[in-house]
Amino acid sequence: MNIIEKQWELQKKKFEFMESDLVEKIENAYKTLKENDFTGVFLFEDEVYHNGIGVAKSQLDKIRKSPKRFYYDNYIAPDMTRTDPMKIGSLVHTAILEPGYLSKRFVSSKAMVDKIIEMRPDIKNPTATKEYKEAKKIIEEQGITVLSEDVFNMAKEMTESVFKHEKLQNILKNGLAERCVYSIDPDTGLLVRCKPDYMLLDSGINFDLKTTIDASPEEFGKSIWNYRYFVQAAYYNHICTLACQVEFKQFLFGCLEKTAPYDIAIYYASQDVLAHGRAIMMEDLRTYKGCLESGIWHGYPRTINPIDMPAWAYYKGE
Repeated sequence: MNIIEKQWELQKKKFEFMESDLVEKIENAYKTLKENDFTGVFLFEDEVYHNGIGVAKSQLDKIRKSPKRFYYDNYIAPDMTRTDPMKIGSLVHTAILEPGYLSKRFVSSKAMVDKIIEMRPDIKNPTATKEYKEAKKIIEEQGITVLSEDVFNMAKEMTESVFKHEKLQNILKNGLAERCVYSIDPDTGLLVRCKPDYMLLDSGINFDLKTTIDASPEEFGKSIWNYRYFVQAAYYNHICTLACQVEFKQFLFGCLEKTAPYDIAIYYASQDVLAHGRAIMMEDLRTYKGCLESGIWHGYPRTINPIDMPAWAYYKGE
């Protein structure tokens, strides 16, 4: 059994937590990938991509924390639910990057709320009623997410801010949005994957839209470290270079603040950031491969070790 077949056998452990129709879609996607030598750019549904084969950046994050945590979160007790912040983030991304899919994926709760108020004028909380919950369930069973009118209005204002930003609009031209990119890492033989927000094939640039509380360089610089965006930048460029036969040298962050006036800052990952990200991503991939081959997903060290504070903590306030 080669390394990708081992990845597939591992991924199938997650099938018991899925509906049969999703399992079938993931199996079909695997066949498509195999027919294309596990390399290329594809259009898979979100749930197929996120639950299918291939090492994603989010999985490397958990491998870095602890392989035991990665294995538990993915194959023992996976959380298949989408949180409200995840839904809102997806709404904003769709409105900006894939506006043609907006009405197919999201709907405002306003029409349902208005109908309930019309039937029951004295109701104080329409979204708590049986009628609302039943109507929402029917819609969401069709794969459509129901969100409040306030959320839709916020997303609209954020989208308008992006459309008014001339530099950002110039970036978001003649590229590919939300494609699933796969390739085989030559160092480990692992099937790796990513889903860039926007790819510019002609210039070898990846663009990622980040909604953030604070887009200032000081605060977003901290986010690059805290959320390992430096690994994301290097990993995405690495995979896209392999899959597209175009050298991806640059990674852009479009930082959109979550509160009015929804200001925007655009940054590029420096060569130092990309080099550090590449070094760390390779460490994580090798750790993943070692665990996959041995079948041992180890946790924290069993020894007693010294603990220290981050280096910056000693200088804070000086």
